[in-house]
Amino acid sequence: MTDSPVKGTSNWLTPGVVLVDINYQHEMVAALVRGDKICTTRARRYGNPGDFLIFEHKAGRVQVIISMQLMSQMRTRHGLIAKHLYKQEGFESEDALIEFSTDLKNAIRKRWKMPPAPFNPDKMVWLHWFGDGNIPPRIIKKLKTPGYRLRLFTVQKKLEVI
Repeated sequence: MTDSPVKGTSNWLTPGVVLVDINYQHEMVAALVRGDKICTTRARRYGNPGDFLIFEHKAGRVQVIISMQLMSQMRTRHGLIAKHLYKQEGFESEDALIEFSTDLKNAIRKRWKMPPAPFNPDKMVWLHWFGDGNIPPRIIKKLKTPGYRLRLFTVQKKLEVI
């Protein structure tokens, strides 16, 4: 665990505990609770490997609080995550993940009075892995973008270059 401030919109509570200000959709909260969702993709990096991320979700008069240990993080292309990790993201298919991501992004763009935009498979995003351990090597190989040096952050604090 680290003493450095957390990037993104997280609130620093105490070293190793991060209250993440992420508004999960109802179906994603359910997937987290069921254990179907063991990773999440974000434009920004949240927390550091080893930190416990606390997600809070309120719907009506129900409050759900989920605590998960962040095991690994890596930066990769959104299209590679859709292709190889849709199940770990809590979706039944690659198309379902793409549709959900596009709808969510365009809802945000609409609030900012911006025109809709299609899914961009080449957009670089952060993968946050909550599974029982670090991102498996077979997944890392699939997510690695040719021509880029891969920086993988893990709980063990090793910096691996593949």
